[in-house]
Amino acid sequence: EGEREGLWQEMLQEAEQRIDALATAPSSIGAVDQIVATAGASLDPGSARALSAHGWARQQEMAEEILRSAEEARLESFRKAVEGRRAAMARGALPEFQSRIAGLGGDPAGLAALNAEAARIAAWDGIEPDTREAYLAALSRRQGEIEQAIAAAAADSAVDRSMTEIGTHVAARRQALADEILTLAKPKLGEAPETFEALGQLITFVDTVIEETKAAASPSALQAFEGAATDASSALGRKMLDGFETELAALAEDHQGLKTAEEATQWAEGWRRVDEDLHDDYIEVARERRDAIADKLAALEAERRERILAAGGDPELVGYTFADDAGMSTLEFADEERVIFAVLGMRFGGKYAIVKDDVFVEGPNGTVVFARDGTTLSGMGLVLKRVAR
Repeated sequence: EGEREGLWQEMLQEAEQRIDALATAPSSIGAVDQIVATAGASLDPGSARALSAHGWARQQEMAEEILRSAEEARLESFRKAVEGRRAAMARGALPEFQSRIAGLGGDPAGLAALNAEAARIAAWDGIEPDTREAYLAALSRRQGEIEQAIAAAAADSAVDRSMTEIGTHVAARRQALADEILTLAKPKLGEAPETFEALGQLITFVDTVIEETKAAASPSALQAFEGAATDASSALGRKMLDGFETELAALAEDHQGLKTAEEATQWAEGWRRVDEDLHDDYIEVARERRDAIADKLAALEAERRERILAAGGDPELVGYTFADDAGMSTLEFADEERVIFAVLGMRFGGKYAIVKDDVFVEGPNGTVVFARDGTTLSGMGLVLKRVAR
């Protein structure tokens, strides 16, 4: 019994030694299995329990080490995979990053936003050097562009301020010159002699001075000159009103007189910067004379037409001349029967007769028929239009 106990103790020590040796070997699943097999050897129950407890402890230590090694390896592999994926994403995101910073404004706000991006890139770790350098190069280029834009904007602003100051100075100088012109021109308003020619020159002088200075002159100076001009032209106009009426009354009561009276009416109606009541007086005088001449001419025309019709003539032909556009050929209807036909400076007398819409002209070389269409006669290859009398 004692020898048996001694043998078991030797076997137990030997098994524990083998288990300890296995525990010091490189950790592996095979080593764990060997520990389990050694701990399960046929020993007495007590020794077997002791050996199993010892093997279990060693087995547990080795298993924990295996698990720890496996976890560290898996973590290392995961970390490398994450870093690889992150580096790939960083490379792929570079164009988007370049586009985004290109959209930053060329101003201090854009520069501040760019600096924030640079700080974020600087904090990256685990990024490949080439990729990091590409990001930093993009940041550096955009920084230079924004700084240039800021400097250019500052220069433009300085130029704008200078131009504004120059423009203000020029405007002030132009206003001073315009005001001075108005001041110097004001005494000239009262120097006009008492003639219609002088009155017309005064009106033209006032209109010219105002037109040339109104864009630059101060409102007060312009208003003062216009007031003085109104007073001056009104004063001269009052002195000339009787003479104006006398000259119109002297106009011949013919078409030229009517034309002159119409021109005088238009002049009076367009006269500006004059006392309103005086303006109305001039217009009334001109219109009365114009209308009187027109009435006289209308009466004369009525008499003429009545006389021509009584003689059997046509009032739309008698007394009128018809000519071509070049003025080389003309037909002059002298009275109710006679007509003068002129070609290239040569004049021929003849007679004419009206048959419906045709005018038969008898001349030295026979009869020519002109078709009549309103105030136009066509015939012999000619188109003759009535000339105003």
